[in-house]
Amino acid sequence: MVKVAGNDEVDKLALQSDQLGKQLAIVYIFISFPLLIVLCFVTGPFQVPDEPNHFLRAVQISHGGFEPVVAASDAAAGGFVDAQALSLAKTLGDISIDFDPSHRFNLNDVLRNNAETTNRHIIFASFSNTVIYLPAAHLLPAITIGLVRKLGGGPLIWLYCGRVTNAVAAMLVSALAISLLETGALFAFTICMTPMVLFEEASLSADALVISFSVLLGSLVVRIAKRETLNLRFYAALFLSMLFVCVAKFAYLPIALLPPLVATFQTRKSRDILRLTITSGAIGAIWVAWSLSVQGKVFTVGDHDGIVSVNEQLMYLKSNPFEFIKIWLRTIQRDPLGILEQMVGRRLGWLDVMLPKTTVRLALAALVVAFLFRAPVAGLQPLSRLTTFFLLSGALIASYLLLYLQFTPVGNDVVDGFQGRYLIPLLPLMILIFPVLSLSEEWRKRLCKVIIAVCTINGFVMVFTLWWNYWH
Repeated sequence: MVKVAGNDEVDKLALQSDQLGKQLAIVYIFISFPLLIVLCFVTGPFQVPDEPNHFLRAVQISHGGFEPVVAASDAAAGGFVDAQALSLAKTLGDISIDFDPSHRFNLNDVLRNNAETTNRHIIFASFSNTVIYLPAAHLLPAITIGLVRKLGGGPLIWLYCGRVTNAVAAMLVSALAISLLETGALFAFTICMTPMVLFEEASLSADALVISFSVLLGSLVVRIAKRETLNLRFYAALFLSMLFVCVAKFAYLPIALLPPLVATFQTRKSRDILRLTITSGAIGAIWVAWSLSVQGKVFTVGDHDGIVSVNEQLMYLKSNPFEFIKIWLRTIQRDPLGILEQMVGRRLGWLDVMLPKTTVRLALAALVVAFLFRAPVAGLQPLSRLTTFFLLSGALIASYLLLYLQFTPVGNDVVDGFQGRYLIPLLPLMILIFPVLSLSEEWRKRLCKVIIAVCTINGFVMVFTLWWNYWH
């Protein structure tokens, strides 16, 4: 019989999960490493959302260009990149398969396009939607691209080496997060093995490291809530996690307030609260400094196809201050199940590769079950739950607001551009909000095996689906 875990069961369940995190981390590496490496090469070139722009941003950083550059016409922001990289990104990034066999990739054609990009001078390229962010999430692939370029490799090799770098880094961060998150380790494992997460991590998208660090951030905040000892390594990991999650994608900035607030409500020592406040304050200061340095260059460059303008949207909101809330609620009500299916990976690529419905439903069911039957956080106070709920809600609203300002026509009745994958970084911290359901240790072990099997099968189905659609 399933029931909500009582207070006397919490400590017992928490103790039983002590070794689960480390065991699941090993299982995760064993399963995810081959899947991620294969996905790096099975996914068509530049066929991850916004990957051409993420690629160009990494190329720009590899030349030492960290700040945005605005075009002479003031119509676009970007930076200076290799002409051959821009040519390849435009040629292959414009391909949309749409399940039309004539649009699928052929290895000889891809290699020919790479060979044709021989122009090696530096030119300006526009990638406004990636240059706006702190370059942290693009730094590792940028270093790899710089090294490969010095060794004489062409832009196609830059793409794949950058993907592999992102995949390995994301895998290691995710494994660390799973091993640390003894409470909820199975839920963290399931998040990291979700098809959409694997797909994003095996790409040059900044989301690869944002997602993995969000799981690590969740595990660290849980340790704060459990009143565990916080050493220098903990603070370094917390700083990096918030840097990647809250500054590299600043819609999630409200989450930076969570560590000191949870520490306060969990009645930790004053020195811990002070140190956590300083860490969160440093993250806020970095965000402010970056935003002030780029706002005149990027935030005013918001026109898309002549119908979207950041400045016009801001004026509209000032004259209709409550209109955005109505539009936001209307957007959520439009297709909530579709958003959840997108979150786990119903549509991959440029939203034109469909995973089988059974795979999507199994992935979603695995997430729900792993969440409900996770081990509880001992001693979690109601104020900590409430604070987490409000801050995650704030991050969600901020995500919609940024899309409303940058990609939604003025006066539109819904927010354009929101995708379910934007919910993924919020998932790990949800374990601080909702109670758990108790389960016997025997059934918990069975559940763990079933979820591992489901996640593994889903991973192979995804690899086959991508190969079939891109290369078959």
